[in-house]
Amino acid sequence: EALNVFYYLTYEGAVNLEELEPALREAVEAQILFFGQTPAQLLTKPHPKRRPRAGLGPSLQMFSRPEGVKPYGPLWFGSRGGRGGPPDPIVFVGVPPPQAERLLTVSRSGVVLHHKWYPLKP
Repeated sequence: EALNVFYYLTYEGAVNLEELEPALREAVEAQILFFGQTPAQLLTKPHPKRRPRAGLGPSLQMFSRPEGVKPYGPLWFGSRGGRGGPPDPIVFVGVPPPQAERLLTVSRSGVVLHHKWYPLKP
């Protein structure tokens, strides 16, 4: 059974416009024009199977042990009164290609942070 996630009027054949009164038909047509029409079928072939984890190649992480990386700064995020709050360890650190001056971190609680730094130039 299909899981329909779009507005019901956008599906092909969902409503017979010929059977509606003129005022209701005009309103339904306006809604269909506003929401657009959902294609009957988006994909014609199944999604490819996932490759096994071993076949994915080397990890694109910046550090070999990202769980050991700890944020340093004057305050932890969410702290009060200048005191450090409870630690929320970083579980992932990565550099999104091709930008070497940007850093992406994910904490244990799922907080995603995007960092940027300006390297010193000689």
